[in-house]
Amino acid sequence: MRPEVLTRDDAILRLSKRLAALAGPRKSTCRFAAEENVLCRGFARFSDDEIRQRYGFLGEAPRAELERRADEWHVTRLEIERAPTACDVQQHFVETCRGWNEFTNQELARFCRDILGDRVVVIGHRPLPAVT
Repeated sequence: MRPEVLTRDDAILRLSKRLAALAGPRKSTCRFAAEENVLCRGFARFSDDEIRQRYGFLGEAPRAELERRADEWHVTRLEIERAPTACDVQQHFVETCRGWNEFTNQELARFCRDILGDRVVVIGHRPLPAVT
């Protein structure tokens, strides 16, 4: 059986819907990814210094508290932007990461397999990195 061909946008839409359902309304995708070791691994991918650089605007705190605050901040952003996941918000605002733009088409295809159980090939161009 041949894999289904999806555009980047279609793959992201499918993943966003599923991840939002898995994380639930009170947990950010970043926290979920860290707890479940999926996608980019969320907060877990950052060293202590990196998480403080990215989320320092939330104040000084021990790492666990900073992650808790970051999770709440992401959940609030989801509500404000009416977006399903932190990846969707950060793809457009690039505040703490590049969201879906962090991932190659091959990575998105692997996420579709691992998270959705779908065998797909993802096509389309990934946007250029944001200038920081």
